[in-house]
Amino acid sequence: MKLNQPKTTETIYFIKEFSDLDIPIHVAFDDFETAKAYISRLRTFGDAQIVECQLNPGFYTDITRDCFFVQLNMHNDEATAHYVIDLQRTELATNGHYFFEGEQICVYVMALSKDGAIKAARELKDEVKRNQE
Repeated sequence: MKLNQPKTTETIYFIKEFSDLDIPIHVAFDDFETAKAYISRLRTFGDAQIVECQLNPGFYTDITRDCFFVQLNMHNDEATAHYVIDLQRTELATNGHYFFEGEQICVYVMALSKDGAIKAARELKDEVKRNQE
């Protein structure tokens, strides 16, 4: 099943409180200035942080594949693959985004398994190498 959820332009602002309590989100506002006023109203919120998030973000769903982040060494067969579950990086996997970091090519990819993700990333690495020559 594939679902393309349309994007909205609404933004929501969460107040993250840094404390010994394990409650990452304290309250949410739909206006940045109001969020700023809230955390500056009491001295105890001096260490709070405003985190901007998109309300009802658009997203792509594919229940047949998972999203992975694969790191490949450009000069040998070393590879590591990790599941990706956050919205921003799943979007990168949906788009097949890649970048270079030192001697590695880092690839976001959608695949049926970790082995499939590594195989797809290696194919991309080989294509990139051919294009560089």
